[in-house]
Amino acid sequence: MTRFNKKLAEKPDHGHYPVCLGRKTDIERNSVTVLAYTCAACAVLLTGSLITARFSVISWIPALFGDSTDVGALFVQILVILAIVGLAAVNCSKKYRICGVILFAIYLAMGIFGIIGVGSNSADFLTFAIGALGAVKSAVLIPDYLDWKQLKETEGFPHFNERFAYQNENSNYAPVHTGEGASDKMSSPDQIDIKNFTGLDNMPEMPELPSANQFGDPGVGAVYIPECGKYCAMSESPIKTS
Repeated sequence: MTRFNKKLAEKPDHGHYPVCLGRKTDIERNSVTVLAYTCAACAVLLTGSLITARFSVISWIPALFGDSTDVGALFVQILVILAIVGLAAVNCSKKYRICGVILFAIYLAMGIFGIIGVGSNSADFLTFAIGALGAVKSAVLIPDYLDWKQLKETEGFPHFNERFAYQNENSNYAPVHTGEGASDKMSSPDQIDIKNFTGLDNMPEMPELPSANQFGDPGVGAVYIPECGKYCAMSESPIKTS
């Protein structure tokens, strides 16, 4: 099942980007809309299943496991309903848009067989309503699937962004600093000589700091006396102010 949408055809100088991006956004929005409807519809079906209701199409496989009151049949019916939600969720992915076509087929079958079985099963009125509305909402997923297949083969997918395409087409890096001795590689720590930070071949040793006990008080420790000879011992003075 294929078709070619001329509106999405590639054009020179990325002229098809705006149209393709708009169509891609519409497809994604439609998928989310159908997912939201499916979640709401399946919540109603799950509620009906818990009160042992049977629905055409939905209950065909569970009927093979027993009556509607059997736990096994109820469990299988819940799995079938959750699988429908899973189809709608997977359809939102970029790889499996075919799930939207399957979902439309399920809704269409629910609408058709729901109206047929409503005479013998009153719950099928709900099957018909959910299926008919679901078919209307999910019908758009068929052209969406076909256009998505084309978009995947179109230049620029999935971004359709001119700036992004320009960066890809001009990906060769040219260093800004190209003067003599410039390098585009970082030196490892082992290659860096610590002397390069000072510019000196020999680092002078630090002079030893002289120490003395200026007041000769054994309770006063050694203090640093600067070379200028000045020393402030205000805190050590025995004179007390009143």
